[in-house]
Order: sequence, then structure tokens, then C-alpha cells
Amino acid sequence: MNRKIIIFLLAILVTSISLCFLPSQHKINISLKGIQRNIGNDDYIEEVIIEVIGIYNKYLFKENSFIGRISIDLYGDIWTLSDKELLFSDNTAKIVSLNIDNSSKYFGELLCNNKFSEILIIVCEKTQENSYGWSSKDGLYIAAPAKNRSEAIELAEKLANSSIMQEVLWE
Repeated sequence: MNRKIIIFLLAILVTSISLCFLPSQHKINISLKGIQRNIGNDDYIEEVIIEVIGIYNKYLFKENSFIGRISIDLYGDIWTLSDKELLFSDNTAKIVSLNIDNSSKYFGELLCNNKFSEILIIVCEKTQENSYGWSSKDGLYIAAPAKNRSEAIELAEKLANSSIMQEVLWE
């Protein structure tokens, strides 16, 4: 009888340890309509479509990750590597895209919920040669799903609490 108890407890221990270090995987296949806007120019609003296809790995004790493709119709594929993970810290990931010549470009930051059903992308713009930046006074961002300016602002305020967008004075 003692042997059965020890085997049972050992099985529970092995299962618990496995659950702590193996990811909970979520297949993502979503297309969202959103808005790109410029904080300093209320007249600038562009409709966009964001597609996310891949696997989101949620871990208990390390950074969550995404493997797959993220595409924005205005920019094309901004993340297409299937062999390199997009790492998340507090639901925020830095997007560095590779160009055809294997040089890299800092595209911006991706903020989202775990199911990618709400997405905020901070789009960095070229400030100098090989330098990209973002400004809380006139920076670009994409919020999805959003149909208009007010929905984009509402979603940006909701998701931006741990990013460089904290400094934005929303109307």
C-alpha cells in the first residue's frame, strides 16, 4: 500500500513540475480592423487590418512568447520568423523586423491581451540614420479593434499602462 502512495505522490510531483515549466499553448488566427492615428494630428486617421497567425506560449516562470506571423496591411509583414520567438514582458513585446538584406529595423512595441483580441502597436519612425523613435506629442500608434478615433484612444489608454505611451495626455 505504501508503494502505491509513493508512486501516486511522485506522479503528482512530476506533473506539477511539468506544468510549471511547460507552456500553455494558444493557437492564434485572428484578423482585426483597427485605426492608425497620429497623437498630434486629429485629422490623421487611417483604417488598418492586422492579421496574427501563430502560437502564443504562456509560461508561469518565464517570459511569454509568440511564434508566427504578424501583418499590418499598411506595412506588410512586421514579424514573420517561425524560428525566433517574439518575447513578451507584461504583455509587451519589442518588434524588430528583418529587412531583405538581413539588416534589422526597430518597428515599435506590441501590447496586447493574451488572446490577441486587443492590440496596440506603437509605431516608431526614423529620426536619424539607423535611429528610430517615438514621441508622446506626435507619435503614431495602431489600435485594434477600433472603428473610430474615440475607440482607438480608449483602447490605447487601456493597454498602454506599462509602455512609453504613459506620458500621452489623452483628450
